[in-house]
Amino acid sequence: MNAEIQAWLESSRDYATGVELIAKYGGEVMARSYRRASPRFMQRQVEVLLKKLAVRTVEKGFSAVPCSAQPSQPDASHAPGTGTAVEVPETVKVAKGRLKELWQQLNEYHNQLLALGTGNDEETMKKRVQLMKERQPVIEAFSQLYELKEEYFALPEGERQVPPELEKLLAKLDGKAVKGEVKEKLEGKSEMELYKLRKSTLEKIRRRHNLLQFQQDTAGKSNPMPEGPKRKKIEAEMAELQQLLKEIEKKLKKE
Repeated sequence: MNAEIQAWLESSRDYATGVELIAKYGGEVMARSYRRASPRFMQRQVEVLLKKLAVRTVEKGFSAVPCSAQPSQPDASHAPGTGTAVEVPETVKVAKGRLKELWQQLNEYHNQLLALGTGNDEETMKKRVQLMKERQPVIEAFSQLYELKEEYFALPEGERQVPPELEKLLAKLDGKAVKGEVKEKLEGKSEMELYKLRKSTLEKIRRRHNLLQFQQDTAGKSNPMPEGPKRKKIEAEMAELQQLLKEIEKKLKKE
């Protein structure tokens, strides 16, 4: 394990110092989002990422090199000392896709909070509290999923196994997302909010279509999912999402 990162892990784990280590061993691009983020929400992600980098830097045979020499794709998996790409399990690929969706949701909440400004009138305070309440479960879901996904990469190549909790969490998150969105009331939503919900709904439909047709999150070689409980579950989710999409389209036509 990388000695410098190991020393940080055994210390008080100062957030700013951790981000600098990410920049040093993972590259400035990787560290950029952590510089802008709040330690309150990203401390755990920094710890998990550094555990992963501690193993990878040793595997690749360097302990301190310029940022420009770092790999541009930190989540790519390679066989030690060969540079040969190793296939990442489908569950991990799906997790990365879900993390991207959750991150986009968090950005939307962040932008909505910024748009409210700093006013302290009753209406603004009420909206701010509501947005923060809605955002909290998304933060928790992102943190849990990120940690489980990174557990896979934190182990040395050859010892990696997909955490059994990861697939369970993915199923749970998908179920919650569909259930919550189908029941969500469209009344009172602005035109912009409806368009955002339409965009996220289309993305979820696309992802489920790919799972049914290619058994992966993105389009590829035709490989239909066989009949069974899993396929029926995804088909049911797609039907609910498509119904939600119709309701959104109707609402937008009236606006």
